[in-house]
Amino acid sequence: MNDTDPAPLHKANPRHVQPEDEVFSIFFIFKIKEEYRARLLQQFTTHVAKTRSEEPGNLVFDLYTIDGQDDTLVIYEHWRTESDLWDIHFQQPYAIETGKLLEQAMVGDMKQYLNIVSEF
Repeated sequence: MNDTDPAPLHKANPRHVQPEDEVFSIFFIFKIKEEYRARLLQQFTTHVAKTRSEEPGNLVFDLYTIDGQDDTLVIYEHWRTESDLWDIHFQQPYAIETGKLLEQAMVGDMKQYLNIVSEF
């Protein structure tokens, strides 16, 4: 996998899991129509930056590309609670805008690509 802009934080992440956090994690590995790739990467530049800076419930939000697979993107997310994702994040204007673009750009249905991590 390749880093994108803004780059994944990895060990430089200033946020850490707290004892009271439930930690809800997802992998979202999805196929896109190639004509939307540049536009999606540009949208995610804003989306990732705003998620990290404006949402205290977000612990990790990283976007990756994959070598040799220009039609595939990977999102890796950790949230303090499940509701931080469903009830707060998806209500943000930039998340709504990204969702609308993904509906056009994604091959297939969004739900087929969402993977919830239940154990580490």
